[in-house]
Amino acid sequence: MKPIIRSNIHRKTVSTRLHHFLLRESFTSAHRVIQPITMLSWLIFLAKTDAYYVIYLLIGIGGLFCRRAVNTNPKTIFFRSERPNVRIAALFSIAVMCANYPLFENHLTISTTKSLLTGLFGHLESTVRFIVIFLGGLYIIYFILRWIALNAVPFVWAARNYDSKPMTLFLVTFGLFTVVYSSILFLCFYPGILPPDSIEQVEQILSGHYSNHHPFYHTAVIGLCMQIGKLFSSNINDQVAVYSFFSVLLMSFTFAYTVTTLYQLKISIKIVTGVMAAYLLLPYHIFYSFTMWKDVPFSAFVLIFMVSVFRLLHHVGNNKSLSTGLMVLSSFGICLFRSNGMFAFVITLLAFALLYGKRHPKICLILLSVIAFSWVLKHPVLNARHITQPDTIESLSIPAQQIARVVKECDDLTESQKDLIARVAHIEKIPGDYKEYLSDPIKENVRARGNQEYITTHKAEYLRLYVTLGLSHPKQYFQAWVEQTKGYWNAGYDFRQWQVNNMWNDIGITRQVNAPALYGICSTYSLDFPKIEWLKPFVSIGLHTWCLLVTTYIGWRKKDRLTVFLTVPVIAIVFSLLIATPVYSEFRYAYSLFCCLPFLAVIAFRRSAAAE
Repeated sequence: MKPIIRSNIHRKTVSTRLHHFLLRESFTSAHRVIQPITMLSWLIFLAKTDAYYVIYLLIGIGGLFCRRAVNTNPKTIFFRSERPNVRIAALFSIAVMCANYPLFENHLTISTTKSLLTGLFGHLESTVRFIVIFLGGLYIIYFILRWIALNAVPFVWAARNYDSKPMTLFLVTFGLFTVVYSSILFLCFYPGILPPDSIEQVEQILSGHYSNHHPFYHTAVIGLCMQIGKLFSSNINDQVAVYSFFSVLLMSFTFAYTVTTLYQLKISIKIVTGVMAAYLLLPYHIFYSFTMWKDVPFSAFVLIFMVSVFRLLHHVGNNKSLSTGLMVLSSFGICLFRSNGMFAFVITLLAFALLYGKRHPKICLILLSVIAFSWVLKHPVLNARHITQPDTIESLSIPAQQIARVVKECDDLTESQKDLIARVAHIEKIPGDYKEYLSDPIKENVRARGNQEYITTHKAEYLRLYVTLGLSHPKQYFQAWVEQTKGYWNAGYDFRQWQVNNMWNDIGITRQVNAPALYGICSTYSLDFPKIEWLKPFVSIGLHTWCLLVTTYIGWRKKDRLTVFLTVPVIAIVFSLLIATPVYSEFRYAYSLFCCLPFLAVIAFRRSAAAE
């Protein structure tokens, strides 16, 4: 034990000496210069990124502004009380560097192709560059967090008194959302927007052969709406339009319910109006309101769940039964309308049990019951109806991408490893099929091989294959994961956000434009919005993820457990994408983030209730 004790004492002594050195006046003077140089270097270096540079630019300028506002004592960053902020900032800086690893990799590759002396200098140059960029990102986020801790955390919305009744506001906003969304639907995009997934679901309804590849219960809702449409028309366009109008009503209710809740908190009418305007005018809310995608009602259910739980725990309004009913209904929607919904809801339940289990055991029991009934509905009930579940490879997007990258880039696989891969995939086609941002080509390769059952009957062997390949090729695994997920945690990318055209089909669904001039305006708005630099923050998934984490941070610093809990469902959804997404930056997968963040950002500054 003595060597261990000496080692611990030595480490403590080194740490203490380093801490004293960092607090010396001689280092403080140098530190004043190091900070702005590294922060500006961060911005300059990232100018070559393939992500939205405007996001980095905004964050960098924000960091420089916050440094000037809070950096009265440059020694503060080295105080023990600031360690949480420094650690969070370090994680952010590392994440940005990971997402932009090609920038470092390219510099390193160039240097290693030169002479030995030049190569050594190149390695040193790359190391210095790495440290400078890391420190730049760390300082930028540290100063932003410190500014938030000093200014945003203590802030609370001033209470306002209003004469209008909440029900009046709800009806007005619900009517406004419905009129705007449905007018654009019926005048420009009738019978709605139907991407390829939607066409497949309608084909399932028409043929009577169902699959849970696209959630069956969402398909069932579409089928019910089409049956209602049949009562009035034999035209399939009119039948599909019934679902589109139902979707409009659902989103209008969700947003009106959210806006009314904020109004009942007596928050400034300017803030309430701003949230309403965001839901009313941003293009994804408009076009998604009548898009036949499971992600749309799923996102509505996430927001309804969040608002109803908030109303119950914060004691908003007098109708507790309505809030409870909406909480239960939305809980089922979360579990049944997306394949990752159950996973996210289980994490949500665990978080609720940890934070509120003793105070609200009944709610805990309700949420647990929802999970149990949802599992029965998704498995025993669907199995009894002979409705096929998603195939094995559908849930293995990221492992499949990582293995495929190893196959493409490395030639040191053993014969047994090659044999295992060849049993379930056309291994010779993998190098050509692999797309770093999309797992569909590899999944189709496996499906074409037609032997997925071998994976399920030899799980241990494939788990061993996955682990051993990862241990021997960590670089390829890391790069494959980054390329497959970075759209959800980095600045943002030019990838499909929404669409306004219907998928070609042979079942009779056609676009009917009743107001060509308005259609031209809406189409231009849809296409041009994400291309305008100063509007890209509104469509950046990664920026919204960072803002969500900042909201969690504010709740943590304020010791506001309700705000912290309410961020959990969306954090869990984003986390599920990091372990199973088939596309690196699919906007609709993260649409719940865009729906929920306006509400979360506002309630983080409410006056906390003692009973929460």
